[in-house]
Amino acid sequence: MVTFRFLNVNQITSYFVDDVNHETAKKRSAAIQNRNTIRFQIEEANGKYFLISGFKFYDAAKHLHENRPLPCIISEDKSSTELDRLLKVLKQGMDREATSWRFKYNLIQVLTKEFSIDCSEMAKQLDKKVSEISKYKLEASIPDQYKERAIKTNTSDLINEIHLHPAIPDDHKEEYFQLALSGNLTLLQFYLAAYCYNLDYYSLYAHPFGLYRIVY
Repeated sequence: MVTFRFLNVNQITSYFVDDVNHETAKKRSAAIQNRNTIRFQIEEANGKYFLISGFKFYDAAKHLHENRPLPCIISEDKSSTELDRLLKVLKQGMDREATSWRFKYNLIQVLTKEFSIDCSEMAKQLDKKVSEISKYKLEASIPDQYKERAIKTNTSDLINEIHLHPAIPDDHKEEYFQLALSGNLTLLQFYLAAYCYNLDYYSLYAHPFGLYRIVY
């Protein structure tokens, strides 16, 4: 038997709320009102309601501060732990809904840091390749514009190495980011450049574009 409930957006907890712009929020809200399909699926646990599907429409309702009750389906398949629920939400966001990179990045960060689950185990639980999970493991302090492009170009490991390397001055890291994201810098080339910095060898050969000219 399917159970329905009308809930206010503030009664529902989502593990991630994306920051959508006003026009996008209005279009998503209109799509909900113009269709008969119920967009929200909720899991009830300890008197709380957790969102397990309908993420982008929830983001819109949250942005618009909507007060109207939202029709929700209460899931009969309850998670045994919060970890199980997070994995369920992540799988839904990766396989069945068009969620943003921020959605997946945020949940993977929570799973690795708060629940100590590594990429291999996560991939096994979600029936994914390890590479599909590990590309979202980017340092939180890397600017979002580089996170998004690193995920799309599968250069997360290299971007992390550049960001964390203590010998590379911060004002030079952006140039290395650009080379890595465009496919013009490998991990080996970066290590060679970093070695030059470690030797205080500040010349053309220590500059990333200089290194590009030498190698190629």
